[in-house]
Amino acid sequence: MKSKLQHDYFAAYLDMIQGKFDEARESMKLALALYQLPAAQKSDDETQKYYHARTLLAASFVCPTEKANHLAEASRRIDSIAPGLKRFKSAVRVRDEIAKEMKKWRLPLGRSQSSVQAITRPPKEAQNLSRRTFPAGLV
Repeated sequence: MKSKLQHDYFAAYLDMIQGKFDEARESMKLALALYQLPAAQKSDDETQKYYHARTLLAASFVCPTEKANHLAEASRRIDSIAPGLKRFKSAVRVRDEIAKEMKKWRLPLGRSQSSVQAITRPPKEAQNLSRRTFPAGLV
């Protein structure tokens, strides 16, 4: 299952770089749907929690209408991983990028998903998402 998730994630990343936003959204939907499977929900694998947080962060760039929800869930996922994994450079980069995006969109860190659903209007500097690319730490 991890290889399928990685494939969909990188397919979305490549589509985003090439400006194919519709294809990127479709690939990201597939990656996110795999995390909803019962096997993924029951898994206690810490790396899978990290990959899920990274995928949700990437989904927030591809699906701006769901940005608040994706960022809130990514924040919860990255905070739930084991302390040893949190110290890895890649996990620190993803956590920092989540915090940066939440700050840019004026989203409160650590809030529940229902409390950020009402936030729909992005700040002026973030309204043009067509030129947005993934941060370097997501690859």
